[in-house]
Amino acid sequence: AADFTREFLKEAANRRYGRVMVEYLIWLGESNKLPVELKETFDLEMSKALRVAATTDAFNKEEREKWQAESRERLEKFLKEHQDHPEVASAQSTFGELAMERGLAQIRQSRGTQDKALKARHLTEARKAFEDARPRFVDAVARFEKRFQEMQSALEAMQAVKATSVNKLNKAQSMTEDALFDWLDNRFKVGLTEFYIAETFEDPKDQARVDALAKAAKQFDDIYQDNRESLVGLTAHAWHGKAVDEAGDLELAADIYEEVLANVDANLKIETGLEGIFAQVFYFRALLEIKKGNTAEFAKTAPEWLKTFAPWRKMDGYQGINLEYVKVLIANAEKAPEEEQGKLRAVALKILKDMKLVPSEHQDEAILTLRRLGKDVGENNPTEATALADEAAKGGNWDEAEAKYEQALKLAQDSKKANEKKLVGDIRGALEQVRYRRALARFGEAKYDEVLKTCGEIAKNKESAIGPQAAALAVQAALMLYAQSRSDPDAQAKALDRLTKIAAYLTETWPDQAEADDARIAMGQAQLVQGKFEAAVKVFEEVNPRSQRYGNGLFLAGQTHWRLYTQGGEKADPAKGPQRAAKAESNLQQAVEFFRKKHAERPSDPPPHSWRKASYCSGRCMSRWGMAQRPWSFWNRT
Repeated sequence: AADFTREFLKEAANRRYGRVMVEYLIWLGESNKLPVELKETFDLEMSKALRVAATTDAFNKEEREKWQAESRERLEKFLKEHQDHPEVASAQSTFGELAMERGLAQIRQSRGTQDKALKARHLTEARKAFEDARPRFVDAVARFEKRFQEMQSALEAMQAVKATSVNKLNKAQSMTEDALFDWLDNRFKVGLTEFYIAETFEDPKDQARVDALAKAAKQFDDIYQDNRESLVGLTAHAWHGKAVDEAGDLELAADIYEEVLANVDANLKIETGLEGIFAQVFYFRALLEIKKGNTAEFAKTAPEWLKTFAPWRKMDGYQGINLEYVKVLIANAEKAPEEEQGKLRAVALKILKDMKLVPSEHQDEAILTLRRLGKDVGENNPTEATALADEAAKGGNWDEAEAKYEQALKLAQDSKKANEKKLVGDIRGALEQVRYRRALARFGEAKYDEVLKTCGEIAKNKESAIGPQAAALAVQAALMLYAQSRSDPDAQAKALDRLTKIAAYLTETWPDQAEADDARIAMGQAQLVQGKFEAAVKVFEEVNPRSQRYGNGLFLAGQTHWRLYTQGGEKADPAKGPQRAAKAESNLQQAVEFFRKKHAERPSDPPPHSWRKASYCSGRCMSRWGMAQRPWSFWNRT
């Protein structure tokens, strides 16, 4: 059980399913299914899960900071209660990573401000964070080195005994290799911490900066010299180049960059696992060329490089080159003839608009650059005005986005240029999208009347690309208002009539769309509110099997059957009880299978929430019948 749990958490972490890790650990704890071996390290595992969730699943900055804080609290608790546990090494390393992330966040903020005092404060806070990280990594290095040496000795002793089984040898070999990697990885992080400490000093001649770069360079080179053929070794070599680059030895840096990039495969379709470090070194080399004054050559070659290496667009190095190209475009626009300025800025805006959607270490600076650039553009150009509207929408500033899209729409409609008039349809669609997104936000705030008004206006346009979605959201808002009106019979009757009319409009206007099934399901939920469970089941079971909502219909039908079985008095009925329970189990199992097949078609997408709920309910149902089915077992199939 412990091995399965560890493998599950490891795979979920690799796929960046942070929230899944958190919920899985919570379920293990609440259901008393936590393996004995993991009880001592529960806080450590939860800390790791929260850290991944904060990085990939946080809804906003506040939620990310909340999860990061809880991750630190869990780590502190583990270290306080288990000072001599073997996993203290892992905990110290994770603690160092959290501190390093805080420092990097401060550095990114320093790059995004032109206020010298504020920049200095950010760099000071960054230095403190890195200095907090350093002793954690140093401690982890000592512990992992000791673990590696002990495991290496144990492995050699096992190899000397001919009777040792192959499985035991393989397991020991794997554990020894893991310990070696952890040792080297934390040595690398010590060097990286020294490098980032150097980055917090603005004066390139500051002795503290010079000393930190020298320490970083030596640490990186020591790792590389002993591990030339490993990923850690190659990564250390690349950062050795960056350290000497920052120290002023540009020739040695260029040589190292070329040595690393000589390993790039010409066929980018073949994934090697080294793409991230290669992209980073390309970025280092681009910065080096700009530092040398070869800006014009960089501006000439960057577009082709970005096109060629587009498969790497989600990597930090790629986004770094993107940002440097934007800076060159903006600088060139300031010196260009007036007729060329708009074109250069439009290209910069387009790149920044794409960058703001890609999580990377350069995302924050890209967004701030876009905001600054937006103050000077967009007044007379529909393309630029649209880019500014997109930026406002990305930040959830719906009113600002709507105003900018309306401005862009008017500019496009009034333009005498054919290429700008062609933008009218796209801008109008984007305007509807932002109004719909605002309605979604209002739905989350329980402002259902406002949702009905906005979505009703969108859905009136039967040619709208998001008409079905808007109508479906209106149905959900009407359903919520209906549920809230149960205390007033007259208001409830009016609310039900309104819900029925909106649902009818949706199903008649877009009968084959998945949203039409949303409307049918909503009517079934309205039947539930009235206590008409059999009628609700009938609606849920009539959802089209070809619909994307078929799984939801099956789940709700199975859930309602189970509700009738457990709460409707049928459990004690020898005639009705078994039949009802069988229907519940059948619906739920079909729902689980439907979701499994759909997820297999797009395995990179996160598993749907309803899949988990259906599997959990199915597990509860079967456990009541004494059958061996565990909730969450469906994750094994993903």
